[in-house]
Amino acid sequence: MAAFSRGDIEGIVNTPRVIVDDSPLVSDLCRQFEFYKLRGIRQLSFVDLNNTNSTQSRLSHSIDTYYNCLVICEALGLSDEDKKLVSAASLLHDVGYMAYGHITDRVRVLKGLPSHDRIGAEIVRGNFKINKKGKPKIDNADKIPSILDSYEIDKDVVAQLIEGSHNARPYLQQIISGPHDGDRISYVRRDSRQANLKFHRFDVSGLIASMFLKDNHICLSEEGVALALELNAARNIMHEELYNNPNNVCANEMLEIALLRGNIDLDDYFELNDDEFCYKIKLELSEKAEAEKTILFQDWATPALKLISRIHDGNLYVPAFSVYRKDSPGIEEVVDAKKKCNIEAEIARAAGLGIGDVIIKLPVKGKNSQRVDSLISYVVDNGEVMRQRDSITHEFENGVKEKYGIRVVDDSSYPVVRVFCDRQHKKRVEDAARDYFKLKCL
Repeated sequence: MAAFSRGDIEGIVNTPRVIVDDSPLVSDLCRQFEFYKLRGIRQLSFVDLNNTNSTQSRLSHSIDTYYNCLVICEALGLSDEDKKLVSAASLLHDVGYMAYGHITDRVRVLKGLPSHDRIGAEIVRGNFKINKKGKPKIDNADKIPSILDSYEIDKDVVAQLIEGSHNARPYLQQIISGPHDGDRISYVRRDSRQANLKFHRFDVSGLIASMFLKDNHICLSEEGVALALELNAARNIMHEELYNNPNNVCANEMLEIALLRGNIDLDDYFELNDDEFCYKIKLELSEKAEAEKTILFQDWATPALKLISRIHDGNLYVPAFSVYRKDSPGIEEVVDAKKKCNIEAEIARAAGLGIGDVIIKLPVKGKNSQRVDSLISYVVDNGEVMRQRDSITHEFENGVKEKYGIRVVDDSSYPVVRVFCDRQHKKRVEDAARDYFKLKCL
């Protein structure tokens, strides 16, 4: 496996990511179906609706994560055994994702199914099979466990690293999923570069060079603390500027509703990429909608088909109305997400529309969707390693925004409730939604 010294970090982290055959382990893992299918799953799902450059795949993200993790290993001076474990876990950390990544993962959790990290761990352990009885056989599938065995790599440790449960060597888990891990460094840099948010200028080499090991934990020198804070602040801002774009939020919500209310068995479609998934779901919902015509009571298949067809054709709903926190303090306590279907139905009925013609995005009680986790780091202070929790303050984030030329926006300027509908019905839905929420918020 290639070795990188601290002096090489700057060049490595700024080099285009291309897997080469200098590592037989990496080469073998990259040829497996579970990894290779990630090439057809977009890292940012629907973000490319607003940023046409945002089309990188989860495969390219996984390769980038592998490189970042390998550089961290070299900077920390880890053993060859540790490097092999990190190489396998970093490359395979996303193999549990199915089409449309985070959206289908959320649907799986809502339906009580295992999330992507648990599936990825079970793939590594050999407990989750791609080739199932009654389905066409897929070559180079279900071989990852035997490959790891052939390189004498403990696949249970790799599985623990993927699902975030490894405690024996905390520094390994921190490289794969920590406050400044190879995964986070990858998506903050790559996603922002694709969306022209300029965070790819972030000093990754300085952050990695500030890391060292003490008491089995990754520590930061005092110089690295500001860079770690900047990485987390950039991540928060990415949520505001990129992931919470109205078109992206709308497309995510349309797909989530179609899958949940269309009663789709997601495990039947695990092996598909984004485009294949959307097409197959459309076919299944078409059959269900046709069957509904023979019964008096119409279920959700027909409205769900309408939503998935619009996604497939790129004909998304548009924002019709929004409720802002600054205008309606305590709105989260007024609107119950469990009654989402009833709220949509009431607004649609008031606007003279039917089921599925209006969809809404509601806040999750007890969680501010604009904020993400605080930074938890091990920091050196006067030679002593301390566990330190640094909140990402508004002031720090605003400073990062100014540094990178991003507009400064407070959380209260973002909508906590969004209503979407067809463009031609926008005025009617806007009036109906305004009346509904005005009544509820009085």
